Amino acid sequence: MTLPLSSSFVERKRQILADLASPGPDLSPKGRPDDQILPVLELINSHEQLVTTSSCAGRVAVYVESKHDAGGSVPANDQLDIVGSSSSSNNVSNNNVGGKGDGGRWLFVSHDEVRRHIDINDVDKLVFGNVPVHRMVQDNHDIVTAESFPRFVHFKFEPMILHILCASPEIAHTVQTAALAAGFRESGFNGTILAVRSSLHLDAPIGQFITNDHNHHDQHVLPLVSTHYLRTVLEMARQRQIENKRRIDRFAAAMQELLFDKPQRDRLQVQESKQERWNRKREEGLRRQQQLRHQQQEQSE
Repeated sequence: MTLPLSSSFVERKRQILADLASPGPDLSPKGRPDDQILPVLELINSHEQLVTTSSCAGRVAVYVESKHDAGGSVPANDQLDIVGSSSSSNNVSNNNVGGKGDGGRWLFVSHDEVRRHIDINDVDKLVFGNVPVHRMVQDNHDIVTAESFPRFVHFKFEPMILHILCASPEIAHTVQTAALAAGFRESGFNGTILAVRSSLHLDAPIGQFITNDHNHHDQHVLPLVSTHYLRTVLEMARQRQIENKRRIDRFAAAMQELLFDKPQRDRLQVQESKQERWNRKREEGLRRQQQLRHQQQEQSE
């Protein structure tokens, strides 16, 4: 028996769905959900006991770490929020290694599948964007330490992550079962918020971001790896994108089965009394006997 939905859940879901339907941007820097995951969001939100609160379909990204020196000034045009975040607050402390606040910067972000064959001459432009690239002749050069703390450039693949508000722990457990079966084995819930996630991550330092202390607009990237290495990690990310898409499809299919198809059959069985079941089985037996007699008559003629 399904318990009545709480008024707080109903109101929260109403507000979330109204925001999704609004033509204006949402609170994330991107301003809207990723197109690649919209069918899954629509499926989940169509269930009366579930509503999605934040999502990312998965992405390939290259980003610059934040500034780590507490006294360093951060130019306003060097600020960039995290793409796909459900909140506009992305403050990161100055001593948080790898954070993208406090001057952190995306150089490349894409939710689409990486091209399979990339010309070696196009790799630097694709990965580092419009930032000038200064490659050194030597392969084994020392890290530049002109700044008080070196700021590294990371190549990153992040798989799908999805947060779902559930009306009860029971429905959250059901959705978690679908997620685990689909390969999102890092999934878990705290109270009634379920996080669907996996361990398909890829994170590799690929360069150092150099800024002129006297002119913040004078910036360039010093790659720490070869273009052949960059092309290799792009291919690794592409393979992870394919697997991520496969898991998303499996998750959607499992959700359809567990939350829409199967419960409908279960509800029909629960509503059927013992007497009704006996009558139905008797009628089915009589129909089978009648069909068998017809077949025997046709064979004898």
